[in-house]
Amino acid sequence: MAKPLTELTNKLSKKVNATASVKAAEMLTEMDLAKIRKSRSITQNKLAKILHVTQPSIAQIENRGDTYISTLKNYIHALGGELELIAIFPDGTKINIHQ
Repeated sequence: MAKPLTELTNKLSKKVNATASVKAAEMLTEMDLAKIRKSRSITQNKLAKILHVTQPSIAQIENRGDTYISTLKNYIHALGGELELIAIFPDGTKINIHQ
C-alpha cells in the first residue's frame, strides 16, 4: 500500500532532510532559460511575439552557451522579470553592476 510522503520523510535523519532541502532550493534557483520560460507558462512562440523576433530566435537564445547581457535582460524582462548582475569576490564582497 502507498504511504504518504511525509511518513517516509519523517523517518529520515534531520541531516538528510536538511541536505535534501538545500538541494531542492538550489534546483529552484538554478534554471536554464527554457525552464524559466516554462515555469512562467509562456511558449517560445508567445515570447517571440513579445520580443518581435521569430520562434527559432528564441530557441537559439535558450540553447546558446554565451549570451549578451542585453539579450538576457530583454528575455527576462519579456517574461515579466528584472535581471540583476552581481559580482562576487573571494573576500565576500558583492557589487551590483549597472549599465
